[in-house]
Amino acid sequence: MIVYLTVGDTPSGVFNSQVVDVCAYLSELEQEPIKLVSFISIRNYSENKRKIKELYSNSAVFPMVPKLKFWKWNSILLFFFLLFKKNVRIIGRNSIPAYLGIKMKRLKRAKCVILDGRGAEYEQYVEFDMLGDSKLCESLRQVEKFSVLNVDYRIAVTQNLVDYWKRAFDYKEEKHAIIPCTLNRLHEQVMPKNRSDYQLSNDDVVLVYSGSIAGWQSFELMEEFFVSQLKMNARCKLILLCEKTEQVEKLMRDFPNQVQNHWLAPEEVSPFLMMADYGILIRSDSVTNKVAFPVKFAEYLRAGLKVVITDNIGNLDLFVREHSCGILLNEINGGLFPIDSTTKEKNKQLANDFLTKGSKRIEKEYKFILNQLRQC
Repeated sequence: MIVYLTVGDTPSGVFNSQVVDVCAYLSELEQEPIKLVSFISIRNYSENKRKIKELYSNSAVFPMVPKLKFWKWNSILLFFFLLFKKNVRIIGRNSIPAYLGIKMKRLKRAKCVILDGRGAEYEQYVEFDMLGDSKLCESLRQVEKFSVLNVDYRIAVTQNLVDYWKRAFDYKEEKHAIIPCTLNRLHEQVMPKNRSDYQLSNDDVVLVYSGSIAGWQSFELMEEFFVSQLKMNARCKLILLCEKTEQVEKLMRDFPNQVQNHWLAPEEVSPFLMMADYGILIRSDSVTNKVAFPVKFAEYLRAGLKVVITDNIGNLDLFVREHSCGILLNEINGGLFPIDSTTKEKNKQLANDFLTKGSKRIEKEYKFILNQLRQC
């Protein structure tokens, strides 16, 4: 039995595409159901358990022991869940699940463990002061190091993340596969919204930002870019698919006929993206961002957009240059122009070829991972 293990992840757009859809896809490739095991916060536990079960029926959802510093106690419930399971192989999403998997292996409850590494976790805690506890941060750094060095195999979202492991944790092996964040197959076939329904014309240059306003999203930097483009061209319009914050409200007040805001369910986002010309992916210079592969890059491309991006996000600047599917922020001089249908179709095809689970490149990497699990 293959178990995909998560700790602390709750239902969201990212959970849908990077956990649920991955489990479903691996089940198809393996022709054997992958078991999703999720430990989630006791806050809203019943509601979130119901959502996960609806999204993926072959799942087991357990309440986490309260407070992150007590995360190791979750191993007790995991042990009893696996007690009578045979031939268990674990894929852990990030270092804490991988650590728990290694512990299960040492207790003879699992045969092997793969780390599904999504980023530089310790750096994210520190750079964005996510925990407010330096001792806990340091202990979790040791967990991350232990997991990277002691799992049987690793998945990394970028080569930059592998390089970070080598530099920060002295990782010397080549037992890893690089698989970027891929698109959710549930929303592949959608129709765009009509621009006219949202006070937009075909002559407008439409920018869109989709995502949260969390610290690593660098909204202040995006705001600076938005203001410069909106001032430069009255036909420049901005769609913000995010929560309405004070910053968002100020942009709407300052540019009342150019900025609009919508906060949508994950399945409602794609039709809005497809109305635009440019997807915005601007982030600050940090280790967190340098090793990342934001799924919104893939979502923008699938919608046919050009991506306005900084040159410090994963290895995406190289991809953008190679495939001419976007513009690096530091190379923009003046205003942007609408993009044509040919460009949109080319960008959609790039997403299909490189960033969908059905593409040959992605399928090859996941089959390789499954083969590693079979050999345990």
